[in-house]
Amino acid sequence: IDRLIEITFGTTNNASFVVEILLPEGDGPFPIFMTQTTHRRWALAALSRGYISLIYPGADGHDSTDVFAKAYPEATWGLIARRAWLGSRALDYAINLPQARKDQVCITGHSRNGKQSIIATAFDPRIKAVVASSAGVPASSSYRFNGRSAFTESPSDWGNGWWLPSLRSYTGRENELPIDANGWLGLIAPRHCLLATAYNDHEGDVTFDVERVYMSGKDAYKFLNSENNLRTSWRWGDHH
Repeated sequence: IDRLIEITFGTTNNASFVVEILLPEGDGPFPIFMTQTTHRRWALAALSRGYISLIYPGADGHDSTDVFAKAYPEATWGLIARRAWLGSRALDYAINLPQARKDQVCITGHSRNGKQSIIATAFDPRIKAVVASSAGVPASSSYRFNGRSAFTESPSDWGNGWWLPSLRSYTGRENELPIDANGWLGLIAPRHCLLATAYNDHEGDVTFDVERVYMSGKDAYKFLNSENNLRTSWRWGDHH
């Protein structure tokens, strides 16, 4: 069963967005698989395995978040956080479907969609598992051990609204950032988190840094007696 649902907010500009929901046959209950429109084939694979697939427009080429930036002009958020927020608003609808298992919600995304998946999970306790594929800085890799010298992102990059402008002021003093990749893992713990990366990923992840973030995040998971809930997965090849 394939449904397109328009969700409209009571804002001055009647902000709205459309989600696609793929439902398995049967009464359920079924776990929920969340992803962005650019990963629809992943949603189809999840559907075939008995998941409700929730596809929301928070990706390059299909981004419905600009209207919410206008609806909430005082909100302090960048593009990536805004997309993560949109994912949670899509979940508001899907989690109340009669076929849905409210206690089994997962999210995934690749590259900058991996970033927003990490952030969505950190802020939304209803999401019980996240798979972040080559999420890069500052999700599966840290600003502290990345930068132009490593052919990856630094606080001075991405003047396209991904993050707050104040991030640029931390260039050269990344150790003073109030939060970095390991901090997100601390917020996600003890829920399930898989950091998936490539051995030769030159666009987002530096291999040794993913390992450092993983080991640092383990401290939070150990404290909460859930050490096995944080994992890494390695694949051959590059970023894509």
